[in-house]
Amino acid sequence: MENLEQYTPIELLKILNDVKSEHDKLKIEILDNTNQVDMLDKKINDDLILLGELEKNYIELNEEINNR
Repeated sequence: MENLEQYTPIELLKILNDVKSEHDKLKIEILDNTNQVDMLDKKINDDLILLGELEKNYIELNEEINNR
């Protein structure tokens, strides 16, 4: 970080508030992105389960048709 001696207490407070604001915004953005990743991960896992069930049904139906 740069030399802070050149700033007045008021200027330092302003810089501090700006940094805190950016920090809070970034933290919220990271949490939102993490939630989106978690939701997407759950959807993918649910879709994989459904895909497995559909593949099982497909194989059973093919076997039934071939046996007739």
